[in-house]
Amino acid sequence: RVRRCADGRLAYVGRTDAQADVRGVRVELAEIEEALAAYTGLAQSAVAVRQDGSGQRRLVAYVVAAGGRAVSGEELRRFAAGRLPEHMVPSLFTVLDRLPVTAAGRLDRASLPEPGFDDDTYRAPRNDTERILAAAFADVLELDRVGIDDDFFDLGGNSLRAIRLVGLIRAELSQEVSIRRLFAARTITGLSDMWKDLAQSSRPTLRRRTKEGAVL
Repeated sequence: RVRRCADGRLAYVGRTDAQADVRGVRVELAEIEEALAAYTGLAQSAVAVRQDGSGQRRLVAYVVAAGGRAVSGEELRRFAAGRLPEHMVPSLFTVLDRLPVTAAGRLDRASLPEPGFDDDTYRAPRNDTERILAAAFADVLELDRVGIDDDFFDLGGNSLRAIRLVGLIRAELSQEVSIRRLFAARTITGLSDMWKDLAQSSRPTLRRRTKEGAVL
């Protein structure tokens, strides 16, 4: 299948059956691969849907670096987010030496390895505030549990879910948080640290007075 680019060129974007359903949204994998192909540090890329430890279907990008370059998953995620809708940005980027191919030399998507979803990295909430936040994250994301280091957006968060989460946080904790700050914090520990920093910066500075009353 081909589609016309903004400059009038025709671009091949793969077969129409290279599609997947992720969190109720139909996603065309070839369009994600086309966006990643514009990243100069990559030689090849392929996208597949895999289930994580909680059974959630997530987009995973498999990439081959160009010329032995080092590639960062966070950098690739930012690059993809600037070119794709939120629901099409892969949750995980896995670097491979090469992509598997069939005997005919085509991408063998079914042979792409299982990604490194690691439940051993789960860290439980450490206090009441983190427990309330973890429950709010899990409720909005429709998950059984969320660790304090788990990224809200990697787990399927988007703008609409972020609005719901902000509302829950305000209701449950009476704590002010904006969408912008949620995008910056991303995790439960990130939110906790942000609130601590804000509390410290809002404390008045204590100054010592001399006997004559002058402030030092």
